Amino acid sequence: MLRIVVTGPESSGKSTLSLALAKHFNVPLVEEFAREYLEKKLLVIDVLQPLYDASDLYKMLSGQIENEKKVLEKIVLKNEKNILICDTDALNYKIWSEE
Repeated sequence: MLRIVVTGPESSGKSTLSLALAKHFNVPLVEEFAREYLEKKLLVIDVLQPLYDASDLYKMLSGQIENEKKVLEKIVLKNEKNILICDTDALNYKIWSEE
């Protein structure tokens, strides 16, 4: 399995590049879980609180890993090309947590 991961800071174009790569190679894309997670959290959070903390980073990483597993299962079941594009991965969350 060839796993291509796009890594970089927020708003650097990771999602745009990931989508373009997935379309170009006609392969599945694992989108960034954190985007969806934080959009949902914004709907219920008090504006005076921080948007996320260390426990949220763990939840986002876990969600990212779960999404990747689901896409991998589909690839195996459909016997598709052995290429997977990931919008982000654990390395990005590690960097994010340090910043």
